[in-house]
Amino acid sequence: MRLVVVVLRPAQLEIVRGALARVQVTRMTICDAQGYEEPSSPGMLVQQALVEIAVNDDFLERTVEAIA
Repeated sequence: MRLVVVVLRPAQLEIVRGALARVQVTRMTICDAQGYEEPSSPGMLVQQALVEIAVNDDFLERTVEAIA
């Protein structure tokens, strides 16, 4: 069992969810988060989405490929 944690821009969330659904990964936890996106603008927090997916070893590779 592996825990895959992904931090995305909110605009990318539905694209990634669709890609994961195509490889039959549908159970995940999605949370709102804030983080630093650009190193050139220190101190500026941006809205992000945090996705946590627990998968067994058989689904790990396809999960990572779908996210990429």
